[in-house]
Amino acid sequence: MTIRAHLLLLALCSVVPVIAFAFYVSVLLLEQSRTAIRTGALERARAISTAVDAELRGSIATLNALATSQALANGDLAAFHEEASRVSSSQRIWRSVNLSRASDFQQVMNSARPLGSELNRLTDLASAEQALKTRLPAIGSVTVGRLFETPLVAVRIPVAGKGATEFILTALVQPRTFEALIRELKVPEGWVIAIVDRGGKFVARIPSVAAGTMSGETFVNAMHAEPEGWYRGPSLDGRDTFVTHLRSDFSQWTIGLAIPAEFVVAGERRTVWLLGIGALVSIMLALLIAYLIGRHIADPVMGLAIAARSIGGPSPASVFSGGSVREVAEVAAALAQASEGVRERQRLVEREKKALLESDRAKDEFIAMLSHELRNPLAALTAAAHLLKLPGASGNASEHARGVIERQTRHMTRLIEDLLDVNRVVMGKATLIRETVDLGELAGEVVRTWRQSGRLSRHDVKIDAARVVIDADRSRIEQVFSNLLENALKFTPPEKKIVVTVAREDGEAVLRVADEGIGLAPGMADQMFGLFVQGPQSIDRQSGGLGVGLALVKGLVELHGGKVAVFSEGTGRGTVFTVRLPLAAAGQAAPPVQSAAPARETASRNILIVEDNVDARKMLRVMLELSGNRVRDAADGENGLRMAAEEVPEVMIVDIGLPDLNGYEIAARVRAAPWGENILLIALTGYGQAEDKRRALEAGFDAHATKPVLPEQLDLLIGSAGRATEDRVG
Repeated sequence: MTIRAHLLLLALCSVVPVIAFAFYVSVLLLEQSRTAIRTGALERARAISTAVDAELRGSIATLNALATSQALANGDLAAFHEEASRVSSSQRIWRSVNLSRASDFQQVMNSARPLGSELNRLTDLASAEQALKTRLPAIGSVTVGRLFETPLVAVRIPVAGKGATEFILTALVQPRTFEALIRELKVPEGWVIAIVDRGGKFVARIPSVAAGTMSGETFVNAMHAEPEGWYRGPSLDGRDTFVTHLRSDFSQWTIGLAIPAEFVVAGERRTVWLLGIGALVSIMLALLIAYLIGRHIADPVMGLAIAARSIGGPSPASVFSGGSVREVAEVAAALAQASEGVRERQRLVEREKKALLESDRAKDEFIAMLSHELRNPLAALTAAAHLLKLPGASGNASEHARGVIERQTRHMTRLIEDLLDVNRVVMGKATLIRETVDLGELAGEVVRTWRQSGRLSRHDVKIDAARVVIDADRSRIEQVFSNLLENALKFTPPEKKIVVTVAREDGEAVLRVADEGIGLAPGMADQMFGLFVQGPQSIDRQSGGLGVGLALVKGLVELHGGKVAVFSEGTGRGTVFTVRLPLAAAGQAAPPVQSAAPARETASRNILIVEDNVDARKMLRVMLELSGNRVRDAADGENGLRMAAEEVPEVMIVDIGLPDLNGYEIAARVRAAPWGENILLIALTGYGQAEDKRRALEAGFDAHATKPVLPEQLDLLIGSAGRATEDRVG
């Protein structure tokens, strides 16, 4: 077999695996593309389902509110008819409201007919029986009733009488509302979106069909087979489509999204054609090139073979002469270049390996640092808890142990909050609640508070703060100043001076914190605001910290449109941190400084705690009872609402994450109840973002407290019970 034949075979062997691999990769990419389309379609269906459920939940919430009508409780159907008509007319998606007896499903009132008119029994008995059996809201199927000639959907709730369900209250919802909802999605031309009730009838569909029309048999079988799926099948008009469906656990309606098959497979066909043509062209080119090259390398290769046999021998490799020597030299040069490329790659691998080792070392150092910072307070807490259990512990020892627990709990809370905050800033999820703030007044208030608590007792802290108004998030700017002041206290020896200055310079608000501490080594100033960066630490890490405080300061200042810088003349020469922030716009004025509120007299309150964590609930109850309050507690939302209705409390402290009802639902029910208007509602939760606070206030809470809540903070919130009541009544 000649060398030319071998070259042809080599060309084929080289090209075929590449082509095979290209086909394999293409198949994977096509599969991923189809999976991406399927996932996107399912997410759209889930979004539609969420929006539909939200509309239905809104109707149920309105029905629940209407069910608490005093007129209905008193049996005054005339007054209730008027109230139901008014509520029905205010709901854009309702056609009417009717009230029927639970015993025989006979309507006794319909907002669309005058009181006293002859009314029929309910049409959709399945949903009525479901509501009666489960005593929960029920969503009916699309039905054309006897009173109206258009398809409607019944949303029903049972209304309890004395010891049993006495009535069923129904809102008739118009399906065209849901068609308008899905039309807003503006899906590509040729796609189909449908909402189908549990019986397989269309509630709404784009392109439009009449509500109540039966959907296709294939889709009905698929939706009954599993709550979520993806299949290929015909649409209602016979088009070949890929269909995803998702059934709502709440309404038992199914959302269907049909994508034309040509949209899904068009890319696959184009890719297959391109791969086929490319493979054919590649093979032909490879054979042609191998043939042409083979004609010119046979002799030089033979000479190279002769030279190769001398490699490794006692004498240097022989070099043959002739016209083919230059080609062999070029091959040798190419091999030399390849060798250099391999060596360069090895150097690159070594650099990457070194970088990975550095990253791994930094990770280990941070984990060790975090472990140290958490183990120290945990050790102190463990020792203090053990001391409190000792029967012979003196009053001073117990007081000292309680102080240790309080200080170390605050310390751990601060560490965790800093880590969470710096993560939000780095991920771009931090939000600002802006207001006009007097930066000088804020700095003075922080210094006064820290001085009263004894945190500044070992240092000489001076403040020179002018009135400078900025547009900022007050709590975030206070966090910036607190971190800078805390940093100065850590690295400044006792009795040394710390100077805080607030002034207006060059059209900016300037905050400076200057200390006489250990200063910075040359070159450290450029690194101080990096994440997990700290100055030199001794083995005992008395200065503590995780190296996130200054990174958090930089992130928050830049989020406000400002800049932060640090300057030090060297080790042992102190440090100056300077924060520059934009001034508030002309005409914006900070609210006047309010004098401190007079001390609140301790008063016994009737308090109800709703918290599912046993330890947290019991300790909170003991703490409140020791403050002279009368306290009851419940482990879930239903029991909490029952206990509140039996004996109305002055204050309800409600955890947001409960096993049955969440805290927002409890707040809404309390506010909807006749007895719930004047209760002070306090949300207690581990979620502390601005969005969480806003949602709690919108749900009906008067205050939002983030776990762990400090006793004095909770005491202050409870003390506002009377004021909160006056505000709502006034």
